[in-house]
Amino acid sequence: MTKKRNGLMGKGFMATGSTRLLFPRCLISVVLITAPVAGAFCATNSTREYKALALAPNGMRLAVLEPVAGTTGDEHGPVVIRNTDNGRILERIDPCQCDYSGLAWSPDGTHLAFLAADDKAKTVRLEVATLSAATPHASPATIATLATVSGLASTPRWAPDGSQIALLVTLDAKKKAGALEAAAPQVGEIGSAPDEQRLAVVSRSGGELRLVSPADTYIYEYDWTPDGTGFVVTAAKGNGDKKTNPCAIHSLLVAQPCVLHALCESGRSGA
Repeated sequence: MTKKRNGLMGKGFMATGSTRLLFPRCLISVVLITAPVAGAFCATNSTREYKALALAPNGMRLAVLEPVAGTTGDEHGPVVIRNTDNGRILERIDPCQCDYSGLAWSPDGTHLAFLAADDKAKTVRLEVATLSAATPHASPATIATLATVSGLASTPRWAPDGSQIALLVTLDAKKKAGALEAAAPQVGEIGSAPDEQRLAVVSRSGGELRLVSPADTYIYEYDWTPDGTGFVVTAAKGNGDKKTNPCAIHSLLVAQPCVLHALCESGRSGA
């Protein structure tokens, strides 16, 4: 296996969100396209579910949502940082009894953003852990809350220069998570205003969560432009559940919030 400074080379090796990885044996492996074999980080005789993982930009550390030993994947589990060279646990991050998701490393690999959802309070916090550069870590991670969303949040992504973090939010959501699921169960008081998933941005140092996409538009996917001045998004009018609403690709500038510029129209539904 090709290594760089005892780490894994390559960018973009990341799986985030709520998708669960189920292995018949507890097994975390890294498979490189050019490598004939995979290196196993951990293996036991028990079944274990991994909800997400994210590889640091330099390939030396791996962040994983791991269940506590002896529990199922539905149980609360910490964010675990492992050394990619030998699978050694460097850190366990567990600031609250919340459901974690959205692991995202900063471009320089010194910070890890993640979401902490509190179902009882119906809030989601955007947390950032500052990690020691040493291996093993010389000191515990420090955790800072950059923003708290009343509703739903997903898919945090760092700006290319690491100065901002974007995420998808549904403020005061009237239905549970499942933006593309028309049959998502309704909760709370049902009003006439639909749930719209919008794109928001917050500074790396925290502060106001700024909504940068229109209020009447549902954002499905997004990515930063390489210069960090804007985004490309897929979007449709409405709450994202109506299959008749056409989805289109747009560009969006941070300096001109709520103004979408169509790049490609589509007759297909966003859902």
